Amino acid sequence: MADEKTDTEIESAPPAPTPDERVESWKEIAAYLQRDVRTVQRWEKKESLPVYRHMHDKLGTVYAYRAELDAWWNNRRPRLELEAEKPEDAEPAWPSWQANKGLWVGAVAAAVVAAIAGGLWLSRGPALPFAERDWVLITRFENRTGDSLLDGTLEYALERELSNSRFVNVVPRVRVDDALRLMRKPPGTAVGAALGREVCLRDGGIRAMIAGRVEKLDSTYVLTASLVNPADGSTVASFSEEAEGQKQVLAAIGRLSDHVRAALGEELALIPESGSKLEKATTPSLRALQLYSQGKALIDEPGAARANWGIAGQFFEQALAEDPAFASAHLWLAWAYRNTGRREEARPHFKRAFELADTTIGHEHYFILGCYYWVYLDDPERAAQAFEAGAQLYPDHFWTIHKLTEIYLAEGRFDKILPHRIRLAELRPNNWRANYRAGYILFMIEDDPKRAQRYLERFHALTVGEPADQPAAEPEFAREAAEAHFLPVWRHLFRNEIDEAQRAIEQLAKTGNAQPEPIRVAFAAHLAEAHEGLGQIKRGEEVCQSLADQSARSGCLMWNAWERGDVEAFRAHSQLRPRDVSATFYLAMLGLEPEARAKIAELEKQGVVRGYLEASRALLALHRGRANAPAQLEEALRRVRPFNSGVALYGFATLGRFYEQKGDYSNGIRVLEEANRPVPADRRLFAATNALVHVRAHLAGLYRKVGRGEEAEQIEQRLRERLKYADADHPILRQLQQSQSVAATQSAK
Repeated sequence: MADEKTDTEIESAPPAPTPDERVESWKEIAAYLQRDVRTVQRWEKKESLPVYRHMHDKLGTVYAYRAELDAWWNNRRPRLELEAEKPEDAEPAWPSWQANKGLWVGAVAAAVVAAIAGGLWLSRGPALPFAERDWVLITRFENRTGDSLLDGTLEYALERELSNSRFVNVVPRVRVDDALRLMRKPPGTAVGAALGREVCLRDGGIRAMIAGRVEKLDSTYVLTASLVNPADGSTVASFSEEAEGQKQVLAAIGRLSDHVRAALGEELALIPESGSKLEKATTPSLRALQLYSQGKALIDEPGAARANWGIAGQFFEQALAEDPAFASAHLWLAWAYRNTGRREEARPHFKRAFELADTTIGHEHYFILGCYYWVYLDDPERAAQAFEAGAQLYPDHFWTIHKLTEIYLAEGRFDKILPHRIRLAELRPNNWRANYRAGYILFMIEDDPKRAQRYLERFHALTVGEPADQPAAEPEFAREAAEAHFLPVWRHLFRNEIDEAQRAIEQLAKTGNAQPEPIRVAFAAHLAEAHEGLGQIKRGEEVCQSLADQSARSGCLMWNAWERGDVEAFRAHSQLRPRDVSATFYLAMLGLEPEARAKIAELEKQGVVRGYLEASRALLALHRGRANAPAQLEEALRRVRPFNSGVALYGFATLGRFYEQKGDYSNGIRVLEEANRPVPADRRLFAATNALVHVRAHLAGLYRKVGRGEEAEQIEQRLRERLKYADADHPILRQLQQSQSVAATQSAK
């Protein structure tokens, strides 16, 4: 028999089939397989023999492809040859109606499906175990037309159609890329049938796979989709649809979508309801859809590079030139403009997407509404309501859940974040970022190490192996892979378990050199910060000095200088960190206006988190004595706190000092008490451990000034416990000693 195709061959677009590649009629198929017609017809019904029917009334006219027959035979040959020794009519009799009512109902349902499908062929092979909201992977359509416009477009169109279903769940490209990384294949690799099955098995949660083909006979396009069980590679069902000309191809895709939904078990009554709206949901232009899909592929991962957004924006612009009423293209062009610093250009596209929202259905509709309310109207409450509605109806739409967590985070609605963080991790079981964030929030914020273990173990499993197998080129990965080792340290510090924290740090210090090269630098920076968290500033400096990379060493020493209160050293090291958002904020906090303004101008072009730059400007205004600066700074710090609580807490300490210098002890105490209240944050919560020491020391000093000595003593006692392993000359220890002397003198009087 002919050799099976390799996966590489399947990925490329082969030429149109020649007559030698196809066998026509039952008689030719039987002759090719060296069996009689009755046997091959039985194999079609019971063994998923890949046979297709021509799209006309003569349903007996069939054809098959030699390569598919070869692959099918190689898969089943041992068992079929064994069964051939048994009499063909030795089949079990049908059981009684009363005992098997469910089987009869299933048979009737299958007949209804066949009736509405026209050219639909359903196998009688093994049933596919598929439940509501299970996952299906759409692999690359085999394009035998020679028309490059169809390359990558048909599977994307089918994905958009199936995504309108609340029963079927389409595997997003980002989840496929997660599996490809584990297979040492680059993200974005075209996934054909053979590679698709491997992706399904590697993922572990994908229940079905769709393999497709498109051919052209004169002006007629013939589209075929096969439903495959990835567990054993068997074809469960196949469907064909015709399109008279290119303009009808998307409509044919819509009909294929209906067939797939019915075959997977969706209620037939629900399919026409959404199907009647499909023409509105997807642009009628194949070219526009192709351009749109190419753009989306570049930015379908949160945190996509700025350059990717720029290129994606060009694709969306071209898609809109083909179809100006393409709502989702307007939306994603708006995001592309916004993420490349072109915010004013983004606004009309957010508005136009909203105006066209009624032409969309499913998750697309709610996602457009949420983005419009949030960005265009600056109405986070209505935006959250729209995203929540979309998440409730389509709980597996990745971008809706992701944006919902962002809006909760930005608005400080921390009690709402956890279930969505966990949902993102379940949607991306092989994604390090999603699993780390779920584990982090459970471990650090919810104080639930047992539940966190599932996600942190997933994360650690993705960090094991050679550096080439890891996503370590991403700076965020290196930081969080290192940070994960220190979570117990920060948890001990938050719980004031100082002895346990000290032991954990000493143990980690012994393992630094054993870390893989990509995360060794980040590990050392965390180790230095952990020492500083216990007040061991000198040991932290030693760790920083051991770093060979100049930029990393400067960054580490910059924060060490901050802990020492060495303004000039901090200033010097910050010059080597031109894009450090936090450094910009701290320079403004120190009143170093020329350096801070230069960094603000640079960061404005990058579209950094709203609040950082506002807070930096408010700090500079505070130093210049602007009357409205304190109120502006408070508001900005509340915006910053969910993203970096350490930065925000130091900002509150600066504001408290400002009020103290003005003699306004009441407001100084108010802002410091607000900072001292434990507010959970989703990112860099551990940074608050060091900042809280400074906030509390300052608050104790203000309490003493207004005669609240008992409260001051309680805070100071906690600080002494916290700094029991600190350097003897630690600035706050010196402050506590001075405060104790003053208190003793006042008591003697």
